Amino acid sequence: MEVRERQALFTPTATRQWHDLKVRVNGTKVEGYLDGKLYLEHTLSQPLSGRIGLWSKADSHMHFADYTVAAGN
Repeated sequence: MEVRERQALFTPTATRQWHDLKVRVNGTKVEGYLDGKLYLEHTLSQPLSGRIGLWSKADSHMHFADYTVAAGN
């Protein structure tokens, strides 16, 4: 399993403001974006299938808006 990080795993993120989080999965390739900037590229051993969910750490207060799941290329 190959993981390549573009920035430090713990990315400083301003509190009390909205952020754009995007995860793109295409076959075995996974990309993670924060506020439009690519921070994570990962290659899975096999393609994903199943359900999608959102989670935050127990001590966090999170709000999610405009949650979208779309099939694409």
